[in-house]
Amino acid sequence: MTTPDIRHLIDDAKRRAAIRDAEPITIQLGDHVEIPVKRSRPRGEKLDEIDPSNVAIVSEGNTYVPALTARLYTIRAEKRALSAEEDAIKDVLLSQAGELEYIALAEGEAPILSLKHEESVRVNTEWVKENLPTAEHPEAWKRSTSRPLRLMD
Repeated sequence: MTTPDIRHLIDDAKRRAAIRDAEPITIQLGDHVEIPVKRSRPRGEKLDEIDPSNVAIVSEGNTYVPALTARLYTIRAEKRALSAEEDAIKDVLLSQAGELEYIALAEGEAPILSLKHEESVRVNTEWVKENLPTAEHPEAWKRSTSRPLRLMD
């Protein structure tokens, strides 16, 4: 596969992902009732400056890196669509239950959905950052390193 072919493979995957992101999604509520699903726009990664000495070059004849990258564009577009659809379905189901904790198909039947209210305690991150700065309280902080895989525009 030549470099133009590889570039075409990636660009085609980006184009298909953009088409998938633009496709309207609806949820069927009844025989003739559909509601549109709100979707957010995907964010592409753009970096200010890239050090050329820190760029790995795909070797000649390597077809799996561009093929996997193209597949990743497709997977992420599908995940965004499925996530938006899931959120819309949850909103509809929550509105059906109101403040009740279960949904059943008929009175006396076992519930098919649980919507129990759950409480949790979370750290107030903003307060912690303001009152326990890392320089003065290093014991309160744990440093971690991640290596996210970002698709570039």
